[in-house]
Amino acid sequence: METKKLFNLVFCLISGMLLTVSPLSAQVSGAEKLYEEGIYQLEAAGNFDEAILLFNRVVKEYSSNKPVAAKALLKLGFCYERQGSQLAEEAYIQIIEKFSDQSQQVAQARERLTSLHQQSVGAGQTIKLDRGIAETNSLSPDGTKMAGTDFSQGQNVAVYDFTTKELTLITHNNWYNVWTYYPIWSPDGKEIAYIQAGWKQTDPYSLWVSTIDGKARLIYENSNPGSKIFPREWLPNGEGVVVALQDGKNYSLAIVPASGGDPDVLRKFDNENISYASVSPDSRFVAFSEGETGKKDIKIINIENREVTTLIDNPADDSAPRWSPGGGHIVFKSNRHGDWAIWGVAVKDARPEGAPFMIMAGARDFQLSNWRPVGLVLTRVISSADIYKMPVDLSTGKALGKPEPIRYTPTGSNYLPVWSPDGQQIAFITQNREKRQIAVVITSADGSKSQEFVLPPKCGAGFLRWTPDSKAIGFAGIDSTQKSTLFRLTPATRVWEKWPLGIAGFSRMEWSKDGNSFYYIDNGQGGSAYGIFKRTVGEKEGSNIYDPDYKEGSFRDIRCSRDYSRLAFWENGAIYIMDLATGMLQRITAERDTTDLDVSDINYGSPSWSPDGKRIMVPKSIADAKMNEKHEIHFFDRGFYVDQ
Repeated sequence: METKKLFNLVFCLISGMLLTVSPLSAQVSGAEKLYEEGIYQLEAAGNFDEAILLFNRVVKEYSSNKPVAAKALLKLGFCYERQGSQLAEEAYIQIIEKFSDQSQQVAQARERLTSLHQQSVGAGQTIKLDRGIAETNSLSPDGTKMAGTDFSQGQNVAVYDFTTKELTLITHNNWYNVWTYYPIWSPDGKEIAYIQAGWKQTDPYSLWVSTIDGKARLIYENSNPGSKIFPREWLPNGEGVVVALQDGKNYSLAIVPASGGDPDVLRKFDNENISYASVSPDSRFVAFSEGETGKKDIKIINIENREVTTLIDNPADDSAPRWSPGGGHIVFKSNRHGDWAIWGVAVKDARPEGAPFMIMAGARDFQLSNWRPVGLVLTRVISSADIYKMPVDLSTGKALGKPEPIRYTPTGSNYLPVWSPDGQQIAFITQNREKRQIAVVITSADGSKSQEFVLPPKCGAGFLRWTPDSKAIGFAGIDSTQKSTLFRLTPATRVWEKWPLGIAGFSRMEWSKDGNSFYYIDNGQGGSAYGIFKRTVGEKEGSNIYDPDYKEGSFRDIRCSRDYSRLAFWENGAIYIMDLATGMLQRITAERDTTDLDVSDINYGSPSWSPDGKRIMVPKSIADAKMNEKHEIHFFDRGFYVDQ
């Protein structure tokens, strides 16, 4: 009886298999037959139009037969290529998106897309700036100048002229009054819009417009503490600037009149900043990205009636829309194929016409800037930082040899080095851009042995400081919730410890002599106290050891002498030394002579003590009236001689 049941069960399963195999075989033969007919028309008859019809039939009628349908799409793309049609890209993209399990066809489709990209953009022009101008995000309408941010004497809006190769400051701020950012050219190329704010976290952001010769006017200021404004693009008619407004956790997309006045709010958002917004050439529509991080879509809003339409709706992340000069296309960044690429889509009356197509692969490090007559402008900031050692005569400050790189790989993203007190090790920060990781590296003085300690996820590192016994490293950084935090790493155990500092904004720290307490700076943001404090590890509050009469300013770094009796620090562009026993304070860098027209500004870097504690080394940069910079290393005796 049991044997009969087993037989019946097996028979039913086999019968079911036979019932399903027969239609599948018929489907395979039908798909293969059409595919072979298409191959004949393509390769034997040379009839591309007929081949396209047949391959399209395979894809539409036998899409469930993925191996054959993917092969048909590949041939379809080849036919479209021969005809010079953009439909070739659509065919290859379909293979990648809809037939991802067909690895051979997907690989060939990617190869063809890359080839098409090289053919279309291979003649593009690459321009390297002769002068450093960071965050370059706006090319002038005539393509002859670039607006960006200069950090030589503060944070200022600057313009680089490609013809004359000269850099001109539009604003003239220092490091302790206000800063400027986000320069955007007006449509006629005569003015630049930008934001300006003070260094305190509660200082409001204001929107300014300046001519190229520096004649600036305020067009909007939000007086609410902590409120922010970010310019995104001018209206092509020059009548206003599209901005993102932030008030706490609430954001708005708005237009500020170029003549000045309150913003006209187009759309409100919850907990979402508007990183990009682009205006149609007729000034009727604004394209923007909206949605949760990693899943943004491209949308368009009608300025007149506030109607919103979805242009791109895809599970991937689509962002940074840019309207073409003719208004017929919108380009954007997308990671729908796994890595970031630049895509385009035809558009009419704020609605898509056809499927999106890839323009350029491998665009992870590129930012979409703006359109100019020569085409789409992309910006890419390539930074390289490595660590070098150089012998120095401590009595004279003279170099005794050439700088040599330390023995560590990978190179290109290593910074903030610090010697251990015993002189046997060097610690520094390294950044792995591919893995998006930050780590502390400890290497022996001769580079023969290195260890890497990855920071906890979503944390940021500051200046490293060894404990006096050279057994642990600490720094004031940012934790995963973006709060200022004290970190301590014990290399022997590979254990990370952290304690909240309870202050707003960034901080810097230095260990005290006992290695269990530390000094740290508070820039007075968010209503906290301004000054330098000392705190025991694990405690919630510290005691103020430097409490100046003024309560606004900026600290950048603090360093203890090797015997931990004195504290050197950078404040408001000057270097000071404090005797920790007596509290005596003296400035060791001179103020700039404002009558010296040959010197535009002098900037000092972070101080560093000599091993014997008798001298302090300070980097110094001097900018002349034409913004040419000269970099020097200055040594100061501990006896508080003032730099002349």
